[in-house]
Parts: sequence; C-alpha cells; structure tokens
Amino acid sequence: MTKSEPNLPLGKGWRLYLRRTCGWVLLMALFWSTINCSPIPRRYLLQAESGVTLMDLQRTPQRYQGKTVILGGVIVHEETKDGRLWLRIMNRPLDENQRPHLTSDPDGPESGYYWVALDAEKIPDHYREWTQVTVVGKVVATTPGVESDPVVAAVYLRGWSRRSDQHSIWEIDDPNYIMEAPAGLHGE
Repeated sequence: MTKSEPNLPLGKGWRLYLRRTCGWVLLMALFWSTINCSPIPRRYLLQAESGVTLMDLQRTPQRYQGKTVILGGVIVHEETKDGRLWLRIMNRPLDENQRPHLTSDPDGPESGYYWVALDAEKIPDHYREWTQVTVVGKVVATTPGVESDPVVAAVYLRGWSRRSDQHSIWEIDDPNYIMEAPAGLHGE
C-alpha cells in the first residue's frame, strides 16, 4: 500500500467507490433521460438558451436577437404576409415535458403575446386544431423605437391537439434560415 492510498479495509473502500460511481451514473442517466424523453429534438434543446421566458424577451429583446429560444402557448390569431404565416401566440409556460400549461395567475408576469413566423406552405393543414403549441425559434430583431410583441422565426413547432392523432410537428428544412420582421405587422 502506498502513502497516497487511504488505510481503509478492502470492503469500505469498494463501497465508497461504488457509492460515488453509482451517484454519477444516476445523475447522468437522469440528465440524458430528460433530454431524450422530450418531445423536442435534442439538437434544439442543446441550441436553445436555457430558461428564457417571454418576460426576458420583453425586457431585453436585443440580448436575445438571433438566439434560439423555446416558448409555449396558444394560437390566438394568424396572418399571411409575404408568403409567411404569422401566428400570434398567447404565452403559456412550459412544464418539464416542454408542453405548455395554464399559469396559476393569468395576469401574472408571464402573461403576454409573441409572434411566430414560418413558411405558410409547410405547416400541417390541421394546425388550427392545435390546442397548444411548443415553439423553438430564433428571436428576430424588430424595428428600433417601435414597441411590439417579440418575434420568433420558427425552426420547429410541436402542436398539441385534443386528439392524439392530430399531434404533429413542423420543422424548417434550411439550416441557414434567416428572417426579418416585416414592417406593418405590429402597426409600425
């Protein structure tokens, strides 16, 4: 036995080693199961800014421009403009499964709206049946000096319906997808 090794009986040393190893294995399994069991593809979970809320986007929109975020909500309005579908979303916080849920305070700090823009031709026909939507997208710069709801260029949508056969996804094909908010969408 060398001086650097603790003077433990063989049984205690192994138990300590196994306890530490099992702790790390359990922690890693929990982490990977959280990512792998999500309805959102792992690549988006890894790209997205962690813990960003609608309130963050409203307070400091320039901080998140061009960054990927994950938000949830309910579609309350739609417009088609310049070949794009613009969905106005009433925000709903996401649960641990990335599914939107009702807040305990509908007038609380996370109440509010944001816009989601996507290619109008590619969204599933039954998107109007979605009762909730999880949005992965890049925050788009809006016109400086004009107050507007945040705008997100969708790269992935997960629609939740009352009927499970109408749950569906929409995903952008182009990894270099860049978009700007058009003038006039918010009254500017």
